[in-house]
Parts: sequence; structure tokens; C-alpha cells
Amino acid sequence: MLIDVHNHSMPGVDDGSQDPDMTFQMLQMAYEEGIRAIILTPHYKSTMDPDTTQKRYRGYRKACMVAEKVSPKMRLYLGEELYYDSRMVQRLREGRALTMNGTQYVLVEFPVYVDYPYIRQAVQSLWSAGYLPVLAHIERYEALKKMDRVEELVELGAYIQVNAESVIGKAGFRTKHYLLKLIKNDLVHLIGTDAHNVSKRPPQMSACAAYLKKKAGPEKAQQLCCGNAKKILKGEKIGE
Repeated sequence: MLIDVHNHSMPGVDDGSQDPDMTFQMLQMAYEEGIRAIILTPHYKSTMDPDTTQKRYRGYRKACMVAEKVSPKMRLYLGEELYYDSRMVQRLREGRALTMNGTQYVLVEFPVYVDYPYIRQAVQSLWSAGYLPVLAHIERYEALKKMDRVEELVELGAYIQVNAESVIGKAGFRTKHYLLKLIKNDLVHLIGTDAHNVSKRPPQMSACAAYLKKKAGPEKAQQLCCGNAKKILKGEKIGE
């Protein structure tokens, strides 16, 4: 069983799935990959209208109806990918920004060329406000290409998510090598697909799971592709 914690299959809300038909295709592909649970994480910015949350709940209900057509065994959960700024903690407190499945976990992204102090400050702000920050696709950020910085963020309370395609080399050999190094040093907690469609950014995890099983061992593969995600869904602390 695989669990995808970062996915844009919700229809018509962001640059992911554009309609229920595309959602069906994405969820069907995910199911064939062995993914049985998905946290839907549409993009959110603090400047969005207050009624965005209600739109997300409507989109979630639509996606769940599509998932039922794919398989009764497919489970969807609601979250968001939060584009961090200084107003995000307030948006979370207001209920305008969503956590992952209603827990304390929040999936957070940054500008590609973000400075490291900004990421560190974001982690500290979210943590001090009672949230558990999951940093999305950290391989994209030049500021996090140094392992000691990732290590510091983990010590500050961050959890690290990387994309399945990056782990198996689709973001380049250097990124692949770096991520495996992070994984072997216990500095990655979650694998996600960051799926936006069925072609360029598909919901595929099985190749990554097989690669991790070979390179890091079956226990680590299970932890990154399922075990830690289960803890998020239950609101339990990863590592405990």
C-alpha cells in the first residue's frame, strides 16, 4: 500500500486536474500504481478570497465521488499546499488555510529562489503556533542543497517531503544522489507525487518505492511511502 501526501487531483481548483474526467484518469493511474490513499493538496495563497475554503470542500466532495468510481478502496483526504508568507499562521487560525486532514500538520511551499533564513523563520513561526510544518518538494530549493541546513530544519521541527520522480532521477542525477544521501541520513520523512496530470506530472510512486527498497531497505521504503503518512492522517507525531 502506498499513500500520496502531495497531490493536485482535485478538479477545477488550481493548475492540477481541470475537470472530473481528468481527476478520474489521475486517480485511476494512482490506483494502478498501488496508491490507496491520497491527501489532496491544492495550492493556497493568503491573498485568496475567504470563500476559497468552501470551494475546496465542494471540490473535495466531487473528487470523492470520482474516487468511488475508481474503487471503493481508494481513500481521499483534504489538505492544501500553502504558499508561505507572514499571514499564513493567521489564515490557519481563521480556518481559511487548511491543514492536512484536519491535523496539526501543514504542507508548506516557498518561492524556488527563497533565502534559507526565510525558510527557517517559517518553520519556527509555524511550530511556535502549534503547527507541524511539512516542507514540500525541498529538492527544488537551491537554499536547501546543503545537508546541514536540512538537518537544522529537522531539528527545529520540520518534516521533509520530496517528490517520487526526483528520487528516481527525473530531476537529474545530482538531485537523485543528494536525495538518497538525505534519505540514508534520516532527513526525509515523506514521499509524494505532486501530481498535476497524467502526462508530465503523473501520480506515480511504485518505481520510487521499488528503488527505495533496493537502496535504503524495505523498512525505510515502507516508512517513507506509507508509514509516516499514516501517522499524519491520524495526527500522530512522526518518529514516535
